[in-house]
Amino acid sequence: MRLTPHNRLIILTLACALPVAILAQTERGDAQSAARSFPGLLRAHEVKVSARVPGMLSEVKVAFGDEVEAKATLGVVNKDLQSSRVELMDARVKQREAELAAAEAERDAAVSNKKREERSRTSSDADKEVAATAALRAEALYQAATAIHEGAEAELRGAQALLDQHDIVTPVSGTVTEVFRRPGESVAGTASDVIFVVAERDVLWVEVLVPIEIQGIKKDSPAWVLPMGNAKEIPAKVTGVIEALGVTGEYRVRVEFSTEDRSVRSGLDCTVRF
Repeated sequence: MRLTPHNRLIILTLACALPVAILAQTERGDAQSAARSFPGLLRAHEVKVSARVPGMLSEVKVAFGDEVEAKATLGVVNKDLQSSRVELMDARVKQREAELAAAEAERDAAVSNKKREERSRTSSDADKEVAATAALRAEALYQAATAIHEGAEAELRGAQALLDQHDIVTPVSGTVTEVFRRPGESVAGTASDVIFVVAERDVLWVEVLVPIEIQGIKKDSPAWVLPMGNAKEIPAKVTGVIEALGVTGEYRVRVEFSTEDRSVRSGLDCTVRF
């Protein structure tokens, strides 16, 4: 098809206008995105770690700034007395095991003798009755020894569990940010007596101020966090919205996200986009 000068003019006009329109639309999108982006500071959840039993702190295994894994032992409450109890209970269990083994051997021998008397043609009824009674008695002694042994094992487990509670353990992975005690100092063994503080490593949060004109942000809404120095945004979720107070014209929005990137840490400036 031959193009007329008029058609050429229309095509040329469209060819020039289309990139301009695309650029304008892109700029509008960037402007809208910027209008829903707000600065903030990355923070970590801080977990307060206390001793589980009262006593004297015999060992501190970490220092400020140390990286720790979940279930790591941060410190130890003196366990000398409880260790002695565990050793005593362990010796008692071994004694009960020996008594149980002897009772089992006696029962087995009595049962064998009873069967032998029952098969014997020369054994009298009285001999068979004596053997049966001995077997019953041996079985009763074996059951009693079993119960005593099980009781000793239960006491040992309880003593060991109490010994384990002398270890002060972190429930989360993170960075030690506070150490409030030194070896030789006493601890109360209560939740209010905080010994260590660990900043959680894998979950970070940021709180930003959003103008009240920005609507539609609510709990569980999606968000994207761009830490300073990062090239890519990190998907996040709104975990709390506090309505504006006073005449500030803004409300507070808290956003949380999980990350395994160790370069993304508490204290970094960031931008939050909704």
